Amino acid sequence: MKIKSHLILQIEDFHKQYQSFYSLYEDLRGEVRKNIFKNKFISTSETIDGRPESARRVAMYEGKRIVQKKDDLDGPASSFNSKIETQFTEKRKLEERINFMSKKAKELKGKNSELEAQILELEAASKQKDNNFS
Repeated sequence: MKIKSHLILQIEDFHKQYQSFYSLYEDLRGEVRKNIFKNKFISTSETIDGRPESARRVAMYEGKRIVQKKDDLDGPASSFNSKIETQFTEKRKLEERINFMSKKAKELKGKNSELEAQILELEAASKQKDNNFS
């Protein structure tokens, strides 16, 4: 039980971290969409300072900034994925161990019942022999 609760806490913690990461990812995707949509409507005649190159430079800068954010998030994402794999592997091993121990306990319980029945039979036989000798 202690192992299960520890594993459950780890999985819940991981789930919270994953949700936080996913929220950041969705925010980034939204920013990218918004910037792409905004940049689609900037024509070469509509520029920030009157120069057609200026809008392109701003778009390039924004694009690079967004790509950098994405790259910055890729590291934690792969780390989370490896943590997930490790925790699921650990969980599977623990479940297998629990199943094995449960089966073993049932077997031992059955053997224990058999031995208790044999003890009762032997005690009854012993009492009968004692009664025969008396």
